[in-house]
Amino acid sequence: DAYPGTERFILGLDLDGQSEPPDLPGEDYRDFTSYNLAIYVRGELFFRQLRYIVGDSTMRAILHAFFARYEYHHVDEDAFKRVAEEVSHRDLNAFFAQWLHTTELYDYALGRVRRERLPDGSWRTRAEVVRKAPGMIPVEVAFIAGKDTTVVRTDGSATSAWVEAVTPGRPEVVVDPRERTHDWDLLNNTARP
Repeated sequence: DAYPGTERFILGLDLDGQSEPPDLPGEDYRDFTSYNLAIYVRGELFFRQLRYIVGDSTMRAILHAFFARYEYHHVDEDAFKRVAEEVSHRDLNAFFAQWLHTTELYDYALGRVRRERLPDGSWRTRAEVVRKAPGMIPVEVAFIAGKDTTVVRTDGSATSAWVEAVTPGRPEVVVDPRERTHDWDLLNNTARP
């Protein structure tokens, strides 16, 4: 899987202010390298992020439906977005706007964590997910208790959202455990048990 290296490379360009969005006319890019990175490398990440949002089977269904509808036709962003929204039953406006028209940064942090031991010995843990940058994407939160892991997802749009899980032991809490949100600061994503 080339994703981790590709994602880190583009994230570095985003942090340095060197990225350009994929929606620019070809002649408006700084140079040919910037064009290639925006269209091909950032374009690859766009599809990987969409897959992360909708899931593997829905992504396959989107691609099959898009091909069936537009085989051998010239298409644009709106055509693909329309198919993706129809198949996934999701509003993908913010995602398409961010990934294709900006190079906004993403930063999700673990805020307050509240743990409560239940009468049966298990733990109920509530965790606050804090959005600290303008970029928005659904974000997973893992509650890791020994060999047991529970993953909960929030839509990532709120500046603060609470998620909850019950685990057999006192869990470690990790925001974006698979590192799929293009989060630039992973140092604020974990709370030990």
